[in-house]
Amino acid sequence: MKLFQTIKDSINNPEFYRAEKNASFKKAFGYFFKLTLLSALCLTLILSAKMIPSLVVGLSEESINKVLSYYPQELEVTIKDGHASTNVKEPYFLLWPSEFVQASSNPNAGTSHLPKNLLVIDTKGVFAIDTFSTYDTSLFLTKDYFVSAKNEGQELSIQKLPPSLNVTINRAQLSTWVEKIRPWLVCIIPLFIVGLFVAIYLANIVLSLFMILILSVIIWIVALIRKQNFSYSQIYKLGLYGVTVVVMLRVLYFLLGVPSFWFIDSVIFLLLMFLNTKKIGLKT
Repeated sequence: MKLFQTIKDSINNPEFYRAEKNASFKKAFGYFFKLTLLSALCLTLILSAKMIPSLVVGLSEESINKVLSYYPQELEVTIKDGHASTNVKEPYFLLWPSEFVQASSNPNAGTSHLPKNLLVIDTKGVFAIDTFSTYDTSLFLTKDYFVSAKNEGQELSIQKLPPSLNVTINRAQLSTWVEKIRPWLVCIIPLFIVGLFVAIYLANIVLSLFMILILSVIIWIVALIRKQNFSYSQIYKLGLYGVTVVVMLRVLYFLLGVPSFWFIDSVIFLLLMFLNTKKIGLKT
């Protein structure tokens, strides 16, 4: 295919870059968008293969019923005009299910240590940051706020209950909501795949175009020093081909499970651009 030949030429072929120097932006962008599309498809397949099996299990009827069973039979939370109250003695403590505790204590599981409680409800007292730490919990519901821990408790997300919120939450109500959305669960996986693809595709485009925009300035300055007859727009256009290896490396990073480093990607991009344009546009 012509696309794969262009990919090969974009990696190391100075004559290809010489020919493309005065080609149209439309042609260069056409290649760039096809390249990022191919990369996004590969990344989507890799991530889907890793995530969808867990998603399928999580959406199964058995898993949903198990999650519902975690909600205490006796607990009813009422939120009226943005103010929470309960029908149980407070503070109310809901422990983490035993299987989660066992998983967090397994050094090979890769999970972080869990607080003692999953949820603490105290709608009678006055909320304070120190209170959250004292309760050793992941989630905390007060009369006016819902608080959650992030980064293993190093950060807190504090959200005020909306004044327009009026709802009663108990196990029966949760079951009713689940039954209403159950017919739509079959759509979640296809939507997840499409959403994942779109997100990766757009992120790849933005990251690559921003890299080319910034690093083309460096290449242009070097071209002036070398007395090469390049305009900034020509270098940017050639950068749409020069970014090929960086886009391909992002797929490799996911396959190997290693993070992407902008500095390393930038060095690779600059090196290949310099090698492919070294003898192009020299003034006589």
